Amino acid sequence: FTSIISGMFSQNELTPEITEISKSDLKFTDLKNSSDIFSFRLKNDGQYIDFRILSDSTKIGEIINFVEQSYGNRRTYNRISSGKIIPVIYKQKINLTEIEVEKALKIIDKNRIIDLPSDSEIKEWIPILDGNGFGIEQKVKGVYKNKTYGNPKLQKELPEAKIFLDFHSELDVAINFKNKFSNYFSKLDYGCYDDKSGVITCKK
Repeated sequence: FTSIISGMFSQNELTPEITEISKSDLKFTDLKNSSDIFSFRLKNDGQYIDFRILSDSTKIGEIINFVEQSYGNRRTYNRISSGKIIPVIYKQKINLTEIEVEKALKIIDKNRIIDLPSDSEIKEWIPILDGNGFGIEQKVKGVYKNKTYGNPKLQKELPEAKIFLDFHSELDVAINFKNKFSNYFSKLDYGCYDDKSGVITCKK
């Protein structure tokens, strides 16, 4: 039941539209089985950021912002769990410019982020359930990896955590992904939303 939130962005035609979809319709490019020369995906809370070099050497990048409508009462939650109510997801796709993609690819290379192991493979990295969690999917030279980084800010003494945090910060400077998410979230109506970080954010 896909519909478009219309009329919200008439004052700014450059603002990418936000679509209203069901959870089953929230799908992302299958990097693992792609024919890309290079694939890289950064997973933030409520945001996937992709950089790809396609088989024809075309370089593309995009940001997908998404949050799920949430409800504060147990009765509604139970109806969602039983399938009587299907939560709505608000999705926004932003195509990055050629300059942004080039900057991002240089930052990925500079920080050697594709060589960074997953947190489960890093000695002394403590798995902390609360707080920010990040993920990276990558396919380089035909080898696919899915990596996670739980609460790197609490592990700054580890060189691997510093590498990830430096990369994350530099990428934000280059493509402004935090601000892009904030702008997207500001366009949503009043209510509560779940970005899968474990925290429900309500706009009142």
